[in-house]
Formats: sequence, C-alpha cells, structure tokens
Amino acid sequence: MKEKLFRFGVRVSALLATLGIFSMLAPRVFAGDGIDPLNDPAIGLNVMWMLIAGFLVFFMQAALPWWRLVSPAPKMWRTR
Repeated sequence: MKEKLFRFGVRVSALLATLGIFSMLAPRVFAGDGIDPLNDPAIGLNVMWMLIAGFLVFFMQAALPWWRLVSPAPKMWRTR
C-alpha cells in the first residue's frame, strides 16, 4: 500500500513540476511574432494541404474494406 502511495506521489509531483515549467515558459513560446495569420498565404496553403491529406487518408481507410469485398483478388489472398 505504501509503495502505491509513493508511486502516486511521484507521478503527481512530476505532473506538477511539468505544469510549472510549462507555465513559466508558455508566455515566451506563445508570444505573438507579428505575423497576421489571416493575411499570410503560407498558412492558408499549409492548412489546405493538411486538410486534403487528411481527407485522402480518411477515405482510403473507409474504402479499403469495401475494395476487398468487390475486387477480384487472387486465390491466395482469399480467406473464405
């Protein structure tokens, strides 16, 4: 029982230390650098290609089970 409490205490103290360090560094990390994200074309392009890539991955994952049902697979691939 004491060992479990000790482990819990270590985890909580590590979490609090991490949060404390983050809260000290966060204002420096997230400080604005003067770039207007609405008028910067590079940000728009980055968001666009990430959305397209995400949609492609999503629809490829959705189509894979369907494709396995309708494709004429070789006999060695068939499990039924």
